[in-house]
Amino acid sequence: MTRLLIITLCAFCSACGVVEQTTETRTTQTDALTAINDLRAASGVPALHSEQYLVEAATWHSAYLGSEAVLSHGEFNIDNPYYRAEFPDQRVNIAATGSPGIWPNGVTVQYEDVASSYGFSAIDLLWNTVYHRLPMMRSHVLAAGFADLNTARDTFGNTGLTAADERFGYTTIDFTGDNRLPRGVSSWPNAGARDVPTWFNCTSESPNPLAGPGLGSNEAPRYGLVGPPIHVVVPTAVTPHTVSAELRGPLGGIVSTVVLHGGAPSAPGCYSDTDLKVGEIFIIPTIPLERASTYQLRVEVRDDSSQWLFTDWAFTTID
Repeated sequence: MTRLLIITLCAFCSACGVVEQTTETRTTQTDALTAINDLRAASGVPALHSEQYLVEAATWHSAYLGSEAVLSHGEFNIDNPYYRAEFPDQRVNIAATGSPGIWPNGVTVQYEDVASSYGFSAIDLLWNTVYHRLPMMRSHVLAAGFADLNTARDTFGNTGLTAADERFGYTTIDFTGDNRLPRGVSSWPNAGARDVPTWFNCTSESPNPLAGPGLGSNEAPRYGLVGPPIHVVVPTAVTPHTVSAELRGPLGGIVSTVVLHGGAPSAPGCYSDTDLKVGEIFIIPTIPLERASTYQLRVEVRDDSSQWLFTDWAFTTID
């Protein structure tokens, strides 16, 4: 399924944290990997390493997007000098093995994130989503390669990139991993976390995780501006029969949430999402959270043989 994170121009400035790029704010490959790994460490999964073939694939795709002034996972203009192949896995394979159909050794899964903003802003925005967070948070993902419009120009110069809208970063992050690896327990925000975002505009993510019955990959109600997605991952191979979440605000009142989880049928009070794997659970407050406020979360997950209980879980939103 095509996944895009698009920040509309009318909401492009301070409200989204997107900044105009300067020399000081340019994001290097090392910077990007560190930012992603900091988020992974905070959620309890191992760090990624960089692979040059992923950097190459991402750089060519960011150049393609900038030259076409579009945001897409697909490449359709075969006359574009930056065209490599239509699909992300083909482009990664070409960079790694020279053939669109031959995968790198040890790789069983490939993912791609595309975002409209630059560098650090893109990484933060991608994390504060549901579907775009998945490759960044999954423990079986092992490697990443980052690029944006600045990376493309550093590599290719400005040839063919004059059509790019400078307000957009055309960020591409390609990932590879091995889904045969065992999975542990992970969650975000972790207990004691600070500076957690207060909101997420789910209509900016495609597909919208809360699009309304029959319009997305689940039957959850339709929402627009909501609270930040909270996730829990447990190592189960069967659909949990119980998934319960209770979020309390700074005054102790219960905050309404929507719970999405992988697998079917859905647990009572939750919504099954076909884009999530079994054991992946997202808890989304139905309203934005208050700034500089501490929230308490309790989550219980049960399958036929195991129970996972997350208690005394407090986090504080950004000031």
